[in-house]
Amino acid sequence: MKRRRLCESCKNLQSASEGRRREPAPALPAAEIRGRRILVLDEERGLALAVVMLDRGGGTTPGTQTASTRPSTNMAMALFKIKAGRIASVDMLERPVPFGMSSGWVE
Repeated sequence: MKRRRLCESCKNLQSASEGRRREPAPALPAAEIRGRRILVLDEERGLALAVVMLDRGGGTTPGTQTASTRPSTNMAMALFKIKAGRIASVDMLERPVPFGMSSGWVE
């Protein structure tokens, strides 16, 4: 039963961009999520390590973009703690990469 709950939570991680969402932080534009992969899954400890690519678009008028509104891509690694079949916490690191960079695996 423990394995089933954890695996169901991991399926939910893979569809994280669908369904219920939190409002994005005011300083950051909403991101398109792509290239989701769960790299490590520890069912005994209830941990899942995932990597995603986050694309954020910039302004549309040439010459008016500031550094904060230029299109950007971040590679994010997130560690999910799962308790009772639900995501209890998320710790995430993001690193800027060239805009539109591939995740390195076939999508």
